[in-house]
Amino acid sequence: MNQRGLFDGDPEKGKRTREDGINRAWDHAGDATQADLDRAVRLAAAQLQEFTTDAVLARIAVPVREKRALGGAMRRAVTAGLVEATGRVRVSDHAPCHRRPKAIWHSLIWSAAAPPA
Repeated sequence: MNQRGLFDGDPEKGKRTREDGINRAWDHAGDATQADLDRAVRLAAAQLQEFTTDAVLARIAVPVREKRALGGAMRRAVTAGLVEATGRVRVSDHAPCHRRPKAIWHSLIWSAAAPPA
């Protein structure tokens, strides 16, 4: 019998599983949460040249119960041309994240003339 190792998985299946999880979290977030997250991402992108989702969470109007929906909000922002991934990470300052690395996003709509965050 040939047992598979922990890292012998199918990379494409892993990618599909990840995308499915992001989509399911977004779909189950509810219309009000989706609208609030979209607004908070747009606001962070307008005010900050680079940011993590910590900055998005700081701009939400109502606490988000399902934080995994942030992935869907960021995907929508990429598709809308608001942000792009930098390929870099920064440790989170958000206490529940336990200083885990978070993706740094680069704003495509930021202007130095925007009001400060």
